[in-house]
Amino acid sequence: MLVCSPMKRCLQTAEILFPQNIPFIAHDLRECDFGDFEGKNYRELSDSADYQKWIDSGGSLPFPKGESPDDFRRRCTEAFETVIRTCSEAHMVAFVVHGGTIMSILEKYALPHMDYFCYQCENGHGYSCLWNGKNLEIRNIL
Repeated sequence: MLVCSPMKRCLQTAEILFPQNIPFIAHDLRECDFGDFEGKNYRELSDSADYQKWIDSGGSLPFPKGESPDDFRRRCTEAFETVIRTCSEAHMVAFVVHGGTIMSILEKYALPHMDYFCYQCENGHGYSCLWNGKNLEIRNIL
């Protein structure tokens, strides 16, 4: 089974990696809503008072007109739980999703338990895991 974020780059990546599969679109596995910060880098935001408040909060404040980190992580893990229940009969499930989505899921379910940022991976990379019904055992970093 192939599970994919609805975002164009994930759909395109899924087509390249799994051309024979039609993805199940899990809308709540989409990327975080960065609101006013969307598509901007720290240089472009450096004069923004909202950006400075966000930095001063350690990244815990919601993005202006966007999503809070806690809401994003909760949305991703709840979507993961729904997908896992839905495809309980599948022997293998591939997820083509975003880095933050991966980090959210692994922070909650991976063994050994580590901080969100410990699960960062480069674009085009990810993890191979085994689901034991309660946790994810990381097998390989791909």
